[in-house]
Amino acid sequence: MPSGSLISLPTTPPAPSRFDFVGGEIAGSVPNIFTGGRQINDWGTAPRAISVSWPPMTQAQFAAWETFLDSLKGIVNYFVFTSAFTTAYPQFAGKNWRLKANSWTYAVDDDRMHRLTFEAWEA
Repeated sequence: MPSGSLISLPTTPPAPSRFDFVGGEIAGSVPNIFTGGRQINDWGTAPRAISVSWPPMTQAQFAAWETFLDSLKGIVNYFVFTSAFTTAYPQFAGKNWRLKANSWTYAVDDDRMHRLTFEAWEA
């Protein structure tokens, strides 16, 4: 169980309109100034990241998302996707997620619809 508190996702809209996966390994290298070679460091972990975009929302719908995002307190707390969502997308099942950064942004279009995209790491 990750540190922090589990924060529940708002129920509307029920699913993202788009999500992008980012995979990778936690590894690094350090150059050796004497030989020109590199020392490779592999920390043996491969966290997954996602960028999640939600359908356009009214101000009333977005208010619940703003509360949710504020409650996450940046990277402090975590969330899980709903069971209905993870049934449709099993790659999300059983995973905890944290915001990738301590801040988030949204846009308001000319039609006054709120558009939200955020990035998260597997916690």
